[in-house]
Amino acid sequence: MDAFNNLMYGFGIALEPINIAYVFAGVFAGTIIGMLPGLGPISALP
Repeated sequence: MDAFNNLMYGFGIALEPINIAYVFAGVFAGTIIGMLPGLGPISALP
């Protein structure tokens, strides 16, 4: 039962509004940066 409580605690932390906002901001920024020409994953490789 302790594992279930820890799992529910983790979901509680992950679903806080500030954490959801960080996720949406990261997805939005990643989408915008991904659309820029010349800044793809290949240019990040050494």
